[in-house]
Amino acid sequence: MPPSTAFYPGPDEIRLHYTVGTQNHEARYNCQVVSYPSMPFIFSDVDLLQANAGSQQLDTWLDAWVALLRPIYNSSVATFNFAELWHYETDSYVSSYRSTYDISLAGTSGTTSNVLAQSIYMFRTTGGHRMMIQAMGCIRSAGGALGYAGMTASEQAIVDAILDPTNCWAARDNTFPVAFVHLLPGNNEASFKKQYRNY
Repeated sequence: MPPSTAFYPGPDEIRLHYTVGTQNHEARYNCQVVSYPSMPFIFSDVDLLQANAGSQQLDTWLDAWVALLRPIYNSSVATFNFAELWHYETDSYVSSYRSTYDISLAGTSGTTSNVLAQSIYMFRTTGGHRMMIQAMGCIRSAGGALGYAGMTASEQAIVDAILDPTNCWAARDNTFPVAFVHLLPGNNEASFKKQYRNY
């Protein structure tokens, strides 16, 4: 099979930095900036491409996304700190920094956090591939795969946003999610080692 460029990141990427207990996490979301202003610029100066080919301001979309994540994170130990916008060279893993956005918001759930958690939301894309959204250190306990009906309302809201025509997170095949597959709730090995081992 010939090499494929379908799975390079970008052209743009949001890196969301958050903390759960003593562990730092970075969630990465593929996206496409409609056009870049001259640097320096702030998030409200940038528009992201939506699934329906429309666009919306980056800060508006990110605020709405963090609002969806906060209910699946404990209010006492989880904090969404800031986000960064990075741009990738074409068909490359080489990226360059563009801008930072302060968030500084805690989770809103009263449920005890599972600091080891790695919840993976799996989608199919219009390009025929898969897209994953990961939530590290959320309140979901490890278990078997869950369909939409078996999820909480907060988890369903995340899926609904990803499948909405105004969604701005794209897959690495540069197409958008079109169907939800399942939620895979598990524990992350690297988080376990950080939490319980000294080497």
